[in-house]
Amino acid sequence: MLHTRPLSEQTFADVEAFLQQGAAENLALDYKRDLGDSSGARAEMCKDVSAFANSQGGEIVYGVEENQDRTPRLPVFGTPRTFGRQNVEEWAVQVLQSGVQSRMAFEVEAFELPNDPDRCVLVVRTQTSPAAPHMVTFKEDNRYYGRFYRRSNFGNRIAEEYEVREMMERAGRLYLGLEDELGRRGYSDPLSAGFGKSPYNLRLAFRSPNGEYLGTSRWVSFLLLPTLPPGTASADREDWLRWLDPNERKYEPEPNELYVPSALRRPVLGGIASLKPGLEDGETSANLLEAYLRVGFDGSVEYGFAPVGATESPEGPVSYFMGRKILVRLWQTLGFAAEVRARLSIATPHLLSVNLKSMGGAILTDFAKGWENPTSDPRELQRALRCLEPNVQIRRELRAEDFEEISAGTASEPPRQVRQLGSDVCFAFGIAEPVMFARR
Repeated sequence: MLHTRPLSEQTFADVEAFLQQGAAENLALDYKRDLGDSSGARAEMCKDVSAFANSQGGEIVYGVEENQDRTPRLPVFGTPRTFGRQNVEEWAVQVLQSGVQSRMAFEVEAFELPNDPDRCVLVVRTQTSPAAPHMVTFKEDNRYYGRFYRRSNFGNRIAEEYEVREMMERAGRLYLGLEDELGRRGYSDPLSAGFGKSPYNLRLAFRSPNGEYLGTSRWVSFLLLPTLPPGTASADREDWLRWLDPNERKYEPEPNELYVPSALRRPVLGGIASLKPGLEDGETSANLLEAYLRVGFDGSVEYGFAPVGATESPEGPVSYFMGRKILVRLWQTLGFAAEVRARLSIATPHLLSVNLKSMGGAILTDFAKGWENPTSDPRELQRALRCLEPNVQIRRELRAEDFEEISAGTASEPPRQVRQLGSDVCFAFGIAEPVMFARR
């Protein structure tokens, strides 16, 4: 993530405020007097940041000298604001993305010096990486090329063979933990008859043409799980309840539409739940839900609803999934998750699971080229392709740069991640040419 803020050189308060989050997470801290554009300087940055990612995470402050007691020396020295035609933060992202493999999750923040527009303070933050070990692959200066580094005793060193092996095993345990969580929520096996069954999904309902909410076995849910080590959750329940204000949470592709299902928010074990009940004859139905949202203090997000319906065709009843509603809510859920990540300063990836239940024999409408609302022309239903799978699950790993692109997208220019997910949904129904938001 890229940010730019003005900096008070004398007080150093803005930089310290940004570093406080890292201090709360026990991230290591290092100061560097200057940053250059030479091959050696770029290779050094790749080595230093990858060493933090391969260890316990850390923050590097460029443009600040360090005293003997490892405190910052003021006034701030600063580092160049631009390299060539690039801002230094954009330059740093490019260097780290191209000079370290596999790609790391990290944050970059530039603090401008008010009395010198040509210099700034640059902070690079990374957490313990679930994708470790990360190798330096910067080739223009081969001092560090092909090596793994670790942070040790205020310095960086080449990782021992057993440490590289331990990092690989740690990454495997993190993702195994995600698989366990998918299983706990019922999403581990889409071929299972009990796929996705939970107290929330079992209560989902759809609205019939006469406005009545009816229970259904067909539904859609989105689950995002963070790749974070245990113990990194933020459990301030009252603060979370205030933040989860349904009047404030609005996202693309319909930025004026409320996302949080209901103003009624309830603490649950490990997080907050927002449940939107179905309505029957003006009364609240305690047994049916139009939608639900669960937000974990660890940064997990789960949204479920039933964008489904049924109609008659010359061959009998046909069930359908409303594709545009699926894509709109999926995109909004990703936008919401991006805010949750920022709130918790999560830089590691999220695992996304898109789950579609009881799809066998159903069709997809209001999404792809040539298909309108199924009730408009029953003859079209005879030509519609039916899904052959009982349930479908689409998984993706979304990194920090993916969430940045998603947050920057608009309905007229959907981000590539949303386009790919929309295409995957269409392919599940046998449709090869999805059209994004062609109809309303």
